[in-house]
Amino acid sequence: GRAELGRRQGWWRGALFDTETSLPNAVISPSAPLGDEMSAAVSLPVLRSVVLSWLKDACQSNSRVADDLLHDVYRLVSSPDVLLNDPALHRVVHALMRTTFLRLLGELQRLGSTIVSADFHRVVIATGKSDLFDAREYVEFVISTILKRAGGGDGAAPAEGLGRISLRPNGFYSHYLFLDRNNFGGVHFEQRDVEDDEENELARLFNDNAVGAEDERRGGASIVPTVVCGWNIMQYLANDVAQDYFRTVIGRFSKDVFRKQLMIEQSSRTRKGLTVSPTSVRGADDDEDDADLSPQEQLLAYKRKMISKHFANYLTRAVGELIEDGGGPEAFPQLPGSHLRLTNPALEFVKNILVVLDLDPDTRQETTYLRKSLFAQIGIQEYSAVTKWRNPAASFVLPDVHCAECHECIDVDLCATPPDDDDGGPSGGRHWSCSNCGARYGSERVEGRLVEIVQRKCLRYQLQDVRRGYIADRPERSYQLGLQLAPPRTSNAAFEVRGRQTPEATPDDALATHHYLRWLRQGPVYESRLADLSIMYIYILFRVVFGQLSQASSSFVGLVR
Repeated sequence: GRAELGRRQGWWRGALFDTETSLPNAVISPSAPLGDEMSAAVSLPVLRSVVLSWLKDACQSNSRVADDLLHDVYRLVSSPDVLLNDPALHRVVHALMRTTFLRLLGELQRLGSTIVSADFHRVVIATGKSDLFDAREYVEFVISTILKRAGGGDGAAPAEGLGRISLRPNGFYSHYLFLDRNNFGGVHFEQRDVEDDEENELARLFNDNAVGAEDERRGGASIVPTVVCGWNIMQYLANDVAQDYFRTVIGRFSKDVFRKQLMIEQSSRTRKGLTVSPTSVRGADDDEDDADLSPQEQLLAYKRKMISKHFANYLTRAVGELIEDGGGPEAFPQLPGSHLRLTNPALEFVKNILVVLDLDPDTRQETTYLRKSLFAQIGIQEYSAVTKWRNPAASFVLPDVHCAECHECIDVDLCATPPDDDDGGPSGGRHWSCSNCGARYGSERVEGRLVEIVQRKCLRYQLQDVRRGYIADRPERSYQLGLQLAPPRTSNAAFEVRGRQTPEATPDDALATHHYLRWLRQGPVYESRLADLSIMYIYILFRVVFGQLSQASSSFVGLVR
């Protein structure tokens, strides 16, 4: 089973009130700019005292103003639009938060959990439990143990560090497949009403077999196992036919195996009339060859048979249909994350299917046989370079996007997070939504931050390597200016700006076009103008420094002309 843990406004509190990580120089990254330690040595204690006073007012006086300020502490530190913002203090607070976060992951691993995925906003752990209610009890035990060790569980001692973090289980999954944060799937357990007959059959089968289902039914709604298909790579397939085949195959790979497990448990209870673990029973509807196998071996044999027979025949027909439909580069959608030149719809479909099926280590051999068969059908060598899978979706994460409703600062992947679309046109616009409360982010503010990133990266690229021959014989002056020097080739050496590295990745025109970001689409024009102005400005600056103002003025006129 998989458990998803969420947090509620806790990382900065755990960082600021943690006595074990109070020294900035103990957590500052070696790559951080010089001076962060000295700056934080003064500002961090001041910030901690201010937050403690707000916390005291909120708890003792029930001050709503203090409570609102506590919710906005990280925004006040990280947002450049706020007067309290200090880049050095922001880096130190973020480093303290990261240290506290790593301590939490260490505690989870010490208590027997396997970390599947983790960031500041969500932690996915493998509980090792096959029963939902056993997994829920285990997660509650882990959370209570961590809080008790940190002093935040019983209230007897003041909470510090991890005790200031509020953790809660957000969801439970079975047969969970995880590729990355934007590509995952499995069977999600939801407590809601049944919507159709297929859900009714699976929910009835699960609730009849579940040990703790009676306690859940007292609340009204039953637990409904729902197939979750959160695969972002599916959106980059060539057409709707390929996407439907992908959704069907991957959905069945989780749903049918889960149904088979429930049927083994049900047949065992029918035969023996008692409740036992699914690891020690045998299904009544199994083949004669599986009569002597344990339930785990029966389930493993079913998964291997599903891939080698059912999926092999189904995918062969699907690939044949895609080959018959044909298509080229024009068949693939142009999405914000599109960064590869895709030319073969059938090839890309096969590669995306195989990379998901290969996530299950129990069926690697069957997946290898299926891979050889499908690539032979397309007419491509199995170990050719074009068969290597690459993620078709690029990632551009905008950090610390603040939500005005729930006061959360969340890192938003602009290329993968689907925005809301009111009317599908430029007039209505497209908006990103908060994953915590669903409120919309201001697209103008997001676009402004993107334009600022483009400008800053362009300027950094133009200034990355400056050489001037006239001061090559003055190393002390060179050190003050922070220049990399080269000896002049002539006595009248010219000023040079050399970029030895390629510019860093920035939001491209596809992102601006897809989301109707008008100012961001003008970025390339602005970059070229900024580059010319940067060169002229630095050229004049150095000529003035070395007493050649008159020559610099004439040279500037020549450059402008």
